[in-house]
Amino acid sequence: MRKLFLLLSVMFVVSLGSYSLLISNPNDNGSNPGCTSSGDVLACHDYQDGIIANVTQLGGLAVEITIEGVTPGRSVAGELVDQNGQVVAVENSTDNNPFVLTAPEAGRYLINAGFRRPDKMWDSLTVVIDAVSGTEPPVSSHPVRQFDLYPNHPNPFNPETTIRFSLPQPGMVNVTVYNIRGQVVRNLTQNYLQTGLHSVRWNGRDNNGQTSPSGVYFAEVQFDGQRLVRKMTMTK
Repeated sequence: MRKLFLLLSVMFVVSLGSYSLLISNPNDNGSNPGCTSSGDVLACHDYQDGIIANVTQLGGLAVEITIEGVTPGRSVAGELVDQNGQVVAVENSTDNNPFVLTAPEAGRYLINAGFRRPDKMWDSLTVVIDAVSGTEPPVSSHPVRQFDLYPNHPNPFNPETTIRFSLPQPGMVNVTVYNIRGQVVRNLTQNYLQTGLHSVRWNGRDNNGQTSPSGVYFAEVQFDGQRLVRKMTMTK
């Protein structure tokens, strides 16, 4: 079976230094670096920022990775690369989106992930995986320039969805879910968070632990005197 990704050579600079590495798995042409050709066609994946739509740390050292832009029903793939340039976890091809990779230990890792359909595309993201999981996800290496609230994923959802937002500077953040009548359903987080990309997961339950009915809800993120809201739909 052909594997999903091609071996590419790339360097990424992060705050703790630089990665000089070979993206060795998943691959499209075996273990040798570079592109292989079939006639006039190079079997290369092109870089596209934003394909990695969301990264959430689960229990232990596992991270859940969501890929967007892939043809429905087609496979995705990804890997974790440590600061020594070693691939420490890999998913060569899976129909599960999001999918999960598990780091061998806490630390800073590079995530390479993407798909082959509709086109060969991949994205990279630097993350910090902590020994203790929580509502704050790994931190993106891409610079954050503004406060933003992204569409929740999935949407519509049943019963869980992830709310992702970015902070241009550290500060107190309140994330709240409201029903269509403007009533508070769930207080998801009230924490001081650092600059970067963050996400919280709503499991569809209210503050009393009861399952919320299907319908329209609103995710609100408050930060630095600003308020952003996104519409969400829960289905049964």
